[in-house]
Order: sequence, then structure tokens, then C-alpha cells
Amino acid sequence: MFIHLKLTLLLALTLDARGYTRGRNGNHEAVPHSRPYMVLLERHMEDKTTNYCGGFLLNEDFVMTAAHCQAKFFTALLGVHHVFSNNVTQRISVEQAIPHINFNRTDLSNDIMLLKLTSDAHFNKNVSPITLGEEGDGSLPRSCIVSGWGKSNKNTKYMSSVLMEGNVTLIDNERCNGEKVYCSMGGTRPAEGDSGIPLVCEGKAYGVASSSLRDKVAQLDRDLIMSAQCKLVTLMFALALHGQVYTLKIIGGHEAVPHSRPYMVLLERHMDDKTTNFCGGFLLNEDFVMTAAHCQAKSYTVLLGIHNVHTKSQTLSVKHDFPHKGYNATDYRNDIMLLKLNSKAKFNKNVSAIALAEGDGSLPSSCIVSGWGISKKNEDYMSVDLMEVNVTLVDEEQCPKANSYCSKGEAGPAEGDSGGPLVCKDGKAYGVVCASLKSKNDDARITAYTKITDYGEWINSIIQKYQE
Repeated sequence: MFIHLKLTLLLALTLDARGYTRGRNGNHEAVPHSRPYMVLLERHMEDKTTNYCGGFLLNEDFVMTAAHCQAKFFTALLGVHHVFSNNVTQRISVEQAIPHINFNRTDLSNDIMLLKLTSDAHFNKNVSPITLGEEGDGSLPRSCIVSGWGKSNKNTKYMSSVLMEGNVTLIDNERCNGEKVYCSMGGTRPAEGDSGIPLVCEGKAYGVASSSLRDKVAQLDRDLIMSAQCKLVTLMFALALHGQVYTLKIIGGHEAVPHSRPYMVLLERHMDDKTTNFCGGFLLNEDFVMTAAHCQAKSYTVLLGIHNVHTKSQTLSVKHDFPHKGYNATDYRNDIMLLKLNSKAKFNKNVSAIALAEGDGSLPSSCIVSGWGISKKNEDYMSVDLMEVNVTLVDEEQCPKANSYCSKGEAGPAEGDSGGPLVCKDGKAYGVVCASLKSKNDDARITAYTKITDYGEWINSIIQKYQE
């Protein structure tokens, strides 16, 4: 009982009065536990106060919220409806906060953040994730609601002790101030205490409650408030993407048949600056993954057996990385690396190794590359599902990089797909996705793949030495 009383007192006493920490007006109490994805987020601040935001559960490991909800550290409360209730609430601390790298505190652009939980959420009738909305045909989502524990009425100074919700109607882009946002207008809206809650339309999360603005059109009319929700057009990896030319993505491809590429690895790269980036990779055996040397990081997490990133996977840490000793970070020579897993991968129908090509000197044919990188040129987000694309290799005279295969044209890998395999007709791995270059002859895009057959002796020596 003391815990619940303390929580409610904190909710009442620590409300931020800033314009962007928001609550709902024109709403009603939600049916208890009808929104099992909802998260009440305790923000423990540098000045030792505790403030609150909302959030929502994406899977067992991740919560999504607004980037302006950053704090010294967090506690995520799951399965809450009434904060006085004696029902067991899951209280999970946060291992890492990943705000969007382009978040701007001044105008709240890119106001989106992921929180990696220190332990898995336990799913039950009161706790389960929500699916993210997919990019559609450009039309506005319909039948939208927002839910949270923020102020339920304009004149109160206290947050609500029960989960409240209200219907919102989105307005067209011309009246919506800012890119990558949805906007609603009117009395029913999030306000103090509701930053980070989801905009849910037809059962999927389409936005993250971000800011409250005065709309010029509305001031001339009814002086209504316009609420902006940061748009979710795909998934969490938007938060970790960097714009480097060498971090590659699939462009011009299609979704792979689920689990038809059981050797594929999604590689989380935990960097020195505490951000998390991503590369691809592929499984050589129970102990080793191959990727690109430019995918080096402070530490790694290897995800096996996934097609859609929201589904459960084998998650393994890396004991040791072995970038090629001759790797050059300037021109990406010898851009190949082996990762020794901390524990053995468990092979099943969704997880298995790929054989490496031996090669006879001829140019491989019928080649594909696969990955979770960006699937369209003008997007900022990685793909939810594993994508693949056919590529045609060009002869050595058109390939400007030594010890490499090259493909030419816009279709192929780019941001997010570095380290993935080049797989050809016989189903074997011939190359490692490396770098995007310009053709000397016509400025066409050239994609280089480190030629695995040139590194056979090096690969075998490391595996033989460190194989358990």
C-alpha cells in the first residue's frame, strides 16, 4: 500500500508545468486494462525530483516514448490502471535510453526515444505490446485515441489516478506545423503528464505525443490548441541510424519470405558514446558470425532467427571481435570481421549457418543481398521486416576496390545493411556488404562486397584457434 500511496503523491507533486509535459482534456476513464501496452514512466531527474511521462510497450525489451522525456534514469511501470490498486505492477528499470540522434530540444523535432529495459516484461492479460502503424498511402489515420494518466481536466493541478482516454481527430498536413508529425486540434488532447503516450488508430500506434502548439488558423477561429504527435512510419531503428555512407541499406528490393534466410543476423552495436547502431551479419557456425570490419563497436548483441523485428529472437552477446588486421578505415580495405559468440547459437528451422564459397575465379551469378536497412531512398527509417534484392555483379575492370566484388546501380544495399552477405546461385556466401562508391566512368553508384574467397586462410585460422 505504501508504494501505491507514494506513487500517487509523486504524481501529484512532481508535475512539470512546462508546455510540453501534457495531459488530456475532454476525455473519460479507460476500461481497466483495455490498453495493456500503456507504460507509466518515472523520470528520476538530476535534481533528485521525480517527474512522469507516458510510454508504450513495443516488445519484451523496449518501451517507446518522447525524447524530451529524457532523465538521469527511469523506472517503467507496466500493467497499471488505478495507481491506488493493490494489483501487482511490474516495475522495471531502464538499461539504456536511446533518443533520436536528431532530436532538437528547441523545436522538439524528432521527438522520439526508445528505452531498453534491464529485464524482460512478463506478458499477461494486463501487459502486452502494441503493433506500430505502417506507412500507408499518405492518407490520415482514422479512429484515433490517446490514453494516459495526465491531467484529465483543464483546471486541476493533479494528474489522474486512473488511466484516462479520449478520441482525437487528425488534421491535414497544411495545418500541421512541422515535418514527420501528425496533428490534432480541439479540446480533447494530451497535456501535462502525457508526453510520450501513443497515438493509437485502429489498434496500432501511429504517433508519440510530443508538443502542444497554438495554431494560427485556430487563433482566428476558436483559439483551439493543436497537439502534435511525432509520426511513426516504421520502427525503433530510426533512433539509432547514422548518415554514414558506408552503413548500408536495401533499396529497390522486396520483403523476403519469412525465415527463408535463417543465417541472417541483426547486429546491435553499442558504441562508446552510449548510442546503439546496427549492422547486418551472417552465421558461420554455432560460435561465429561474419560481418564488416567497419561495424566495430564497444560491445555487441547478436539477434538470430528474426524476420519481423518485433518478434522474439535468440539474443547472444559477443565474447570477442576479430577485425582483419589489415583493415583500413579510410578506404575500407580488408573490410571483414569475425565475431566469437559468448554462447552457442541454437540451430532450429529459423536459425542455421550458411556455407562460404570457395570460388573458381569466375564471376558469381544470380546473387542477392538481404537486410533490415532502409528500403526507399528518401526514408529515414530501417525496415521492420527482412528485405532482399537481386544484384548483378560487374567485371573487375568496373570494380574500383581490390579484393572485392561490385554491383552497379541504385538497387542494392545502403544504410543499415553493412556486414550482410552477398549470396549467389549455389546458396553460398561470396561477399560481405562493404561500401558504396562512385563509378569512375559515369558517376553511377557502385556497391562493393569484400570477397570472402580471398580471406579463406585468415577465416580458418581464427575459427580453428577459438572454436569451442
